[in-house]
Amino acid sequence: MEVQFLFAVIVLALFIFDHVLAFDQPVTIRIVHAMVLLLVLVIFGSWFFRARGMNRSGNLLGSGGGIRLMALTFAVMVIVAFTIVLPAQVFLSKQLSPSP
Repeated sequence: MEVQFLFAVIVLALFIFDHVLAFDQPVTIRIVHAMVLLLVLVIFGSWFFRARGMNRSGNLLGSGGGIRLMALTFAVMVIVAFTIVLPAQVFLSKQLSPSP
């Protein structure tokens, strides 16, 4: 349990550090920061979980399995974000648009 907590704290610290660096930067630099951060998190996550993650048969995932695990994690995060953000955007655009 403490291993996952440690990973979450490290990821949170990386996100805060990235936001501090890109606070007053143009959008293109912020996008580049986000892409680099995503790449770092995938590599760091695959390294972090290579000896901790296991498949159904109890074998360790290794580096390749760790990368697939992190890619799956980010894919799920994107899907959940879109299922929350898109309906909220549609709802808010209908509610906040000026009536003719």
